[in-house]
Amino acid sequence: MFFIPQRSTRPKLYGYVYDKWSRRHDDRWEDFSTDQSATGAISVIWGVGATHKKDNLILEAEYLNSHNYLSKIGLKISYDIKLEQSKLTLSTGIFTSQDDGDLFVTGAEGGDLDDEDAPGALTGLTKSENDGFAYYLDADWKKDIWSVGAAFTKVSDAWIEDNFSGDHGTNPFPTRSLIGADLTNQNETSWQARLGIDLKAVSPGLTTKFYYTDGSDAENSALGKLGGTADEKYWAVDTRYKVEKIKGLSLRWLFVDYTTEKSGSVDGVKGDRADHRVYVDYTIKF
Repeated sequence: MFFIPQRSTRPKLYGYVYDKWSRRHDDRWEDFSTDQSATGAISVIWGVGATHKKDNLILEAEYLNSHNYLSKIGLKISYDIKLEQSKLTLSTGIFTSQDDGDLFVTGAEGGDLDDEDAPGALTGLTKSENDGFAYYLDADWKKDIWSVGAAFTKVSDAWIEDNFSGDHGTNPFPTRSLIGADLTNQNETSWQARLGIDLKAVSPGLTTKFYYTDGSDAENSALGKLGGTADEKYWAVDTRYKVEKIKGLSLRWLFVDYTTEKSGSVDGVKGDRADHRVYVDYTIKF
């Protein structure tokens, strides 16, 4: 959700409705809730969207509603510029998140907001609010085996990634951490540099990409700088291998090193961590 990939070259509308979800490590389905509500309090999550591709231009728009809790709007534009021996892709996006019902109380989003710090706030009881707004700019240049990219994201009020409790959300910003932090805190500014290499000379299907991202001036979402400030940054290596001799088999190694400097309370900025993750996927088509 946010966004659903589309391949059609003609204007296309789509929609979705969900009333249950399953954690990636579980074999059962469960109802939606917030961090403070009873299970099933969010009766349904639904959305509608549109996508249009014309020549080198792609336009996307989507609205998402987590019933009686949260709503989101997203707009994306990307444009490919074909150069003599390379390609440059420019893209931008604008995204909002908005409290949208009685379930949006203090602590309903416990991981990203600091609303429990607001004067008179009572967790699970007092009404909270969110008017998240953020945009990004991105450029990606590809030539032969190389790709070089840069991105910039600016947030005003904190943008909420998670659509319900336990959700990892879908983060559309190129500056997001590949593991963990969203980098979408109040008044945060993020910059990213990327370098990718196609290692087909070593083995067909082998690629690797390096990331460095710096987020600065994040603030406490309830009290601003008086409540807390933080900077966060990470560097990452993402190596993938599509095994040529075994159709459908792909391997991935992802390493992320995330560090912060924080004073006061900024819940959306996490603790220092270094993660190694290995993925093995095998796809059977029938």
